[in-house]
Amino acid sequence: MPGTPRPRRTTALLLALTILAALLLFADLRAREADKGAQPALETAEDVIGGVRALREELNRDLAAMRARTPGAHSLFRNNHRDRIMKLSAFEGRAGALQAGDPEIAKMRALLIRYAGLQMSMELTLRSCYESLLFSVGAPMENSCYGTALDLLAHDAADMGADIASLRKKLEGESWFAKAVAGPGRTGAPQPEPRRAPGIILVLVDTLRADALGAYGARTGETPFLDRLAREGVVFESVTAPSAVTHISIASLFSGADPYEANAEAFSQWNSGISLIKNFHDAGFFTIGFSANSIISSENKFETGFDFFRDRFWPPAPVMVNEVRSHVQAFGLPRPFFLYLQLIDPHDPYFSPDTVPDLARNGRPAGMIADPNFIHINYAEKGLDARNAVKPENAAYLKALYMQEVAFTDRWLGHLFEILDAEGYLDNTLVIITADHGEQFLEHGHVKHTSMLFQELVHVPMIMWGALPPGLEAGSRVPEPHSLMELLPSLLAWQGAPPKGAAGRRTTLFSGRESAAPIASVTWGARFDLSKLDAELIAMRRGNMKFIFDAVHDEFRLFDLASDPGERNDLSESMPARASAFRDEALALRKSSRAASKRHGGASKSSRSLKHHLKTLGYMH
Repeated sequence: MPGTPRPRRTTALLLALTILAALLLFADLRAREADKGAQPALETAEDVIGGVRALREELNRDLAAMRARTPGAHSLFRNNHRDRIMKLSAFEGRAGALQAGDPEIAKMRALLIRYAGLQMSMELTLRSCYESLLFSVGAPMENSCYGTALDLLAHDAADMGADIASLRKKLEGESWFAKAVAGPGRTGAPQPEPRRAPGIILVLVDTLRADALGAYGARTGETPFLDRLAREGVVFESVTAPSAVTHISIASLFSGADPYEANAEAFSQWNSGISLIKNFHDAGFFTIGFSANSIISSENKFETGFDFFRDRFWPPAPVMVNEVRSHVQAFGLPRPFFLYLQLIDPHDPYFSPDTVPDLARNGRPAGMIADPNFIHINYAEKGLDARNAVKPENAAYLKALYMQEVAFTDRWLGHLFEILDAEGYLDNTLVIITADHGEQFLEHGHVKHTSMLFQELVHVPMIMWGALPPGLEAGSRVPEPHSLMELLPSLLAWQGAPPKGAAGRRTTLFSGRESAAPIASVTWGARFDLSKLDAELIAMRRGNMKFIFDAVHDEFRLFDLASDPGERNDLSESMPARASAFRDEALALRKSSRAASKRHGGASKSSRSLKHHLKTLGYMH
């Protein structure tokens, strides 16, 4: 993580890479003696290892020049970056073209793809970081890049070193590289592949509000891949996120429990002991997770139940797609499997690689604020209604930048599923696309997220495609309200392993009925009058009626989403009995869930690590 001495991490990475290359070349020499017919594979390995090493050395020189503020260093980095990406792609292509009828040669091919892929991930992460720094004009560095670029490099380098070390251990333990080139006749005739066991792929796109997708009413046409999945699969029209805060929402997603019972309150460390990921593991699934959000990390206990979990520090979608691809090709994906992928791209700051060229040519429109953190710090945190200080066209500009991020994510998700399809992992597999929360653009006076529970923040998409559970029909839409907390319990029930406790009451997602358990959301943020950020907000939904309650100040609002989807008309005075019943239900849920949290060891305690991440990512100042 940022703050660890950089030289030690860089040295560890270089050492791991050097040892790997030495082992490969040693096996190469042994293999040459064993079988001269393996020459093409050996030459490819030698070229890929030497070529990637040379590109890494060039990258290090570029980074040193930028750190020394050498004139023209940024331009040189960008030009060299494009060339390096092309060369790395060529290396991956050469490795992928190796004839891999023998399983050991297939492993060798996958290792070389992984070797080049790790370097490409580093390149893509660094480019995203530097471009964000260049164009987030007026924002502090920690809000643009979330740490210095070199700290970011050190973090990813340490992760890559761990991956390489794992591969090195495999080489030492099995010496399969040498065996792979020992000559023909090493295996019998190919055996027919049995019917593939099921797979579940859950992709969570951080900060994706439902109405950003064409399937939910967006008219921009910027999400063709996800819209195609929606047409061919099932669209859940009214899914509510458990919170407008990532770690709170994911804790409830993973546990099937509301934020109070999951102990995911404010800055508390969630009660990972109730994670349902381990239920999939216990049911025989290979569980594998990738997270681009540094809050959803092993350090914060989100790896609980995963057989393999890789968290990254804020990389763009191409890096995560590359991570999944290279890992799957290197190590395979045993079936049945549960794969979780969390992407970060729509999250602020809204600078995708698609946005950067236009910013480089034209800059920001005159008078426009491009970084929502500036608005949040200068208006929202001072108790001001930002709608009175920021032009409506500025909100539209922010949303346009956000939508470019959404479109960029959609395109890379399409690439990912092309890869998984080519590898055979979409056969008999259920694909789920959803989000942890949405984003606001001054609809109710704030930007970003975390601080409110209006629909722009808690209405999230949920699309299912592929091997659908019974009760769901391809090409259909589910109008009944549901909670994101129902997803994993319902999937486990479908697999014959329904969970116990609070999660056991949330297994009706595929039933065609509204959730029997409360559809609740919780956050800590803004009062209704926007005067301070000291409210504890609870939202409840029944049918089309939605209630938002500030439990600290005993204030509330009631809305009919059917006639008032923008939540402008408070009905609490005209429907006092309904509002009172909702209030009683919210307080009862809060009390009973906190008691349940204490019963299973979830007594609230502050997490310094979580506070550090929230501050680093712009949530705290």
